[in-house]
Amino acid sequence: MQSSIAIEDKMMEQYKGKLQLVNTFTESRLFRTKQNQNKTNVDDAAELSFAYMMILNMFNKDYEFAPLASDYASRTVAYRNFDYFRTSGTDLYVMINRLIGKEVNDDDPRDKIALSRINLKRQEAIRYLSHIAANKSESGFEQRMLLRFQRDLNIQDGMLKSMRRLIGDWDNLSQNQKALVTTRMMQYLRRKAMRSELMPALAKFQKRGNYIVNDKKDTKKKIWDSPITKAGVAIGAIYGAGKLGKELGKTSYQTGRNLGGKFQSRGK
Repeated sequence: MQSSIAIEDKMMEQYKGKLQLVNTFTESRLFRTKQNQNKTNVDDAAELSFAYMMILNMFNKDYEFAPLASDYASRTVAYRNFDYFRTSGTDLYVMINRLIGKEVNDDDPRDKIALSRINLKRQEAIRYLSHIAANKSESGFEQRMLLRFQRDLNIQDGMLKSMRRLIGDWDNLSQNQKALVTTRMMQYLRRKAMRSELMPALAKFQKRGNYIVNDKKDTKKKIWDSPITKAGVAIGAIYGAGKLGKELGKTSYQTGRNLGGKFQSRGK
């Protein structure tokens, strides 16, 4: 018969095994485990992080959704760093940890190359999210930070770049412009991250503001070509029909690329 000490040791080992399993699960809806996070493309994590940053700015500009933006940003920066995978991490925390954490998995050579091209600075991410957490609103700061994130995350998607130009100047957009940007963002999340934590809130945001565009029949999509005077002065550009038309043509929505119905992970 086993001694009581041996039985206790065995029970302790079983307990430790269960505890280790529990600690690999997260509150994030996109990334249920550390293994799931590691299988995520670096490019996908960077693009979706950028999209989340923009969505939080949209929410922060709306009195109804500003408290949600504040709460989400506060939870994302609660640890004041992104060094380690956290079981209580938000989607955004887990994605940033995938990019700049201390235990980044770069076994795939494609991820290693992608990581070498990303230069996201922890303090700047914390600064921006703290700005949202405090429900501050300063168009110039938000434009600068989103442009910086676009560069530092090595964003290549033309649609995301076009949305950034408008979302950074959200206060000065017309109803039609807000409708098109919100519709585009919903399309992006549906194709890239159906289980996103922010998807239900974005759907309510779209419905409440009547930010809906029928791309096939509605000519409002031409507003991508309309200049935004203040934004144009701020970044030294006016967005003409030809330029934005070409950028929209580069996006995954029009190239036939199949993104699927949920956040895609690269098979390894």
